[in-house]
Amino acid sequence: MGNKTPIRYAALRFGIKKITLYDRLKKKRSNGEYLSDSGNESNSEPERYSKYGSRQVFSVQEENQLEDYLKVSYNINYGLTFRSCRTLSFEFANELKKKYPSSWDTNRMTGKEWMRLFMRRRPELAYRKPENTSLARAIVFNRHNVDQFF
Repeated sequence: MGNKTPIRYAALRFGIKKITLYDRLKKKRSNGEYLSDSGNESNSEPERYSKYGSRQVFSVQEENQLEDYLKVSYNINYGLTFRSCRTLSFEFANELKKKYPSSWDTNRMTGKEWMRLFMRRRPELAYRKPENTSLARAIVFNRHNVDQFF
């Protein structure tokens, strides 16, 4: 769409509410950013997931790190409970000196809603209650695997 296309027509064509498109254009113009299409698409991951990025605690890369840690702990038979994942996430945010809701400080863990949405964004993670390790799996704990853990 060119710069001369009316907002109403562009909104109708792309299925966007007219007021939403108007607000976004107004915000772009006020920041000194003008819409131009260079034709080069970015291959890098977005820094934020949604339009609520100003309230998002972790960037995409930081959430990837958290997800990787949870996967590694699961793979070495150290599954974390839902509550311990919330505590771990809080400690991670605290260590990175992130801006987060004050309720996290009082509870010393992330909120249930944050954790639920994190799990929704990360479908590879499954919420399962950690169980005792069976004898067959316990036998696999040898010096090499234990050294890899520590």
